[in-house]
Amino acid sequence: MYQFVLIVLTALTLAASRAVEAQRSLPPGLSAALPLAGTRVRVSAAQRDQAVGTVVGYRSDTLVLRPEGATYELTFALGSILGIDESVERHTNVRKGALIGFASGAAFGALLNATLPDTGSSFPFTPHEASMIVAGACAVVGLVVGALVGGHEFEHWEPMALPRSTHLRLRALPDRSGVSVALVLSR
Repeated sequence: MYQFVLIVLTALTLAASRAVEAQRSLPPGLSAALPLAGTRVRVSAAQRDQAVGTVVGYRSDTLVLRPEGATYELTFALGSILGIDESVERHTNVRKGALIGFASGAAFGALLNATLPDTGSSFPFTPHEASMIVAGACAVVGLVVGALVGGHEFEHWEPMALPRSTHLRLRALPDRSGVSVALVLSR
């Protein structure tokens, strides 16, 4: 009986020391797969809303994230993280929007001028000049509206592959006859 108790105490001591060591740093395979501090990420975790921000770092088995424009930090237990997406590109479509707006504004102006009745000679411009002025004015309005719409920022995200690890733990469970030892396999 004395040897059994000694074996159980030794096993528990080893298990406890490994648990303490695991809390000090991330496992080697996991630290290589997680984003570095300063990386912009989108985190999905169990029973939480999706969060977007910058990785501050890691504390034991926790990811620390600072949301964009915030002074506070959010923490996510690594075991609860369902997915991490890394921001790979942020851009706007100002040029594209301006070109599309200019072309559609000019087409609308030309169509508008073609459908308006001829007012005769009271207008100081020839019909061709008036057509060009209306189309040009609509094109400028379209250019401005297109640039404003295209100025919205777009962000492209790339999912990161998170390793899933399996842990084998030794646990002491009290029962009626003393202490039982259980081997627990968890993910």
